[in-house]
Amino acid sequence: MTQKMRPWMDGVARVSQCAINPGESFTYRFYASHVGTHWYHSHLGVQRTDGVYGALIVLEKMQLQTKVPESLNKDFIVMLQDWYRKDSLDIQHRTQWEQLRFSLDREDKSKCYWSHLQGDGSELGPYPFNAAIINGKGWKFIYNTSEVEDDKLPLEIFDVNKHTNAQFRVVGAQLLYAFRLSIDNHTLHVIASDGNDVKPMEVESLVVNTGERFDFYIQANQPDGIYLMRLETLDYYYKNQGAQSPDGQPETTTVRDPYRRGRIGLAKVKYLNSPTNVIDSSQLPSQRKCSSDSKCKVLNCPFEYWPDNSTECIALSELKNRNDTAPPQIPINKEHFQEHFVNFHFSGFDENNVKIAGALRSSVNGREFVLPSSSPQFEDADGDHMVKCNDSECDTDHCKCSYFITLKKDSVVQMVLLNMGTGSGRSGTAHPVHIHGHHFYVVKMAFPTYTPGKLVPRDIDPHDDIFCANKNGPNDKAVFHCNNAKWEPKKLVDGKIPGMNEVNPPLKDTVIVPVGGYVVIRFTADNPGNIFWYSRK
Repeated sequence: MTQKMRPWMDGVARVSQCAINPGESFTYRFYASHVGTHWYHSHLGVQRTDGVYGALIVLEKMQLQTKVPESLNKDFIVMLQDWYRKDSLDIQHRTQWEQLRFSLDREDKSKCYWSHLQGDGSELGPYPFNAAIINGKGWKFIYNTSEVEDDKLPLEIFDVNKHTNAQFRVVGAQLLYAFRLSIDNHTLHVIASDGNDVKPMEVESLVVNTGERFDFYIQANQPDGIYLMRLETLDYYYKNQGAQSPDGQPETTTVRDPYRRGRIGLAKVKYLNSPTNVIDSSQLPSQRKCSSDSKCKVLNCPFEYWPDNSTECIALSELKNRNDTAPPQIPINKEHFQEHFVNFHFSGFDENNVKIAGALRSSVNGREFVLPSSSPQFEDADGDHMVKCNDSECDTDHCKCSYFITLKKDSVVQMVLLNMGTGSGRSGTAHPVHIHGHHFYVVKMAFPTYTPGKLVPRDIDPHDDIFCANKNGPNDKAVFHCNNAKWEPKKLVDGKIPGMNEVNPPLKDTVIVPVGGYVVIRFTADNPGNIFWYSRK
């Protein structure tokens, strides 16, 4: 919900309101004006990942329900989460203190833990995956097997009527891991994302990142029985110290991950006339029927190529908004236009100006965000409650401050979200970026250049479209950080970068920014106030 003209109802402690202290209460009042699948959650500490969240569905009036076929019979909510035996606060502290790279592997105590890698070779997360749950239910699989630790635990059941269409509203509430979601023997007809309608797209599966929502329906046209809804992490490789990787790098070996069978979550899609609720053990292995001649289409990949030739990636930017609505056009009068390059990456140099290998200093344009001591919604923007940013230091190194960008009301804003510089490449991770207060058009998504079936380079160069500006000469560290990026002048055509969809791009409020790539979003700054925006990873 954008909370237009009511930023004090946006719910971000120390940004748009004061925190709700123990024993206190706060009543949120807002217009349910945006039809679609939304959710609510805490923004304080790790409360969200410990369960302070839920779905918030705004239904359209009956006479206007036109998104799905008339034979729609069911409407399900599907809340996704990765679950851990450790407290979320413990995981957060271990990550912040950079202890995880010295921790023992959760399953194999004879070695240290190393992040698993997704299909392009970039890292997935600093903490080992444990289990996936759907609507609070799920199984834990024993490491390196397809055996269930305790199959007496319940799985969520979605009962569907045969020869009807059932709608599923998916909400990603994960801590770290994106999930590839599919339903055995059923095509997913995607019809909305982040509460915004899109032209229907048929896919075998879709990737759901933290904060994203997708609506899809299935046609219940299979024989009576139980079909598994599957969540799979995007692990495809793992690091094995001591040998040589496929691209010749000697530091680690990157080989196909043999443990993926245990990195899944399950729920049951049950036809009402099915004679049993029991899953046969033969159903647990993947039922996916993909081949080079009949490729499985996956929507919302965080990389350009799936690592095998039986799967086709479809970028989120390939979706089209249902009403063929164009994004706001760049005005002729540039006083009403703002363009910002914003780099989400992991930064950090030591005292000798050498990159710290493995350091996880999450930053935006080199600035690690520090929450104000009190809400700037009710304070002067330059007050003592804000930790000031020293731009000369932050542009070329790593700093901690209350970083903000000022937008001019009613201006057309184009933001280029980057994932480049130090902390990108093989050591980086894709970032799901969420902006409060606005829905934005995704007019372009660009991926780094690499060979299909291979891995992105260990230290990736900036995308050809992007120039990482250096203010202080060719040896300026800002180049390596890419915190003062702009368009590469040679790539501009009539003042714009080619390849933007300015006809009917999808509307979103959360988008994945690929490692070594960028995403161009555009919106009108018509909702004044202090708006929070951040990477959910």
